[in-house]
Amino acid sequence: MKKAPDFHKENTGAALGGVPSIIDPTAGAGKQLSFLEEPDFMPLAPPKGSRAETALHDLCDSTLTRIDWYEAGKGFELPAAIKELDYLGWEPQSVMRTSSKWHNPIAHYSLHQKAKQAAYTLRNPKGADHVPE
Repeated sequence: MKKAPDFHKENTGAALGGVPSIIDPTAGAGKQLSFLEEPDFMPLAPPKGSRAETALHDLCDSTLTRIDWYEAGKGFELPAAIKELDYLGWEPQSVMRTSSKWHNPIAHYSLHQKAKQAAYTLRNPKGADHVPE
């Protein structure tokens, strides 16, 4: 019978009442292994006609900035729409970058590929197999 690997003897989980926790030594400090499956990605659809719905459709096409949103005549509410998408489970990403249109770094918002796939499924439930990159 094989002996189970001993990852860290000193990590007995004393803070948890002596319950052992397993820490992966190859993953870096503090990275705990999970024995649970990754939850399914199941975002909720934004309300029809809302700024969040408009932002979701625009994010499927490209990255967005507040300046691009304003110049397209959609108002100043892009950060609020992005926050609403986050609340609905879409997990929008924000990266601060410099822009030729503004003197300070501004947020560039985007969606990861599985969010784009889910958005295309919402748009066209029958033909969402092919999602443009």
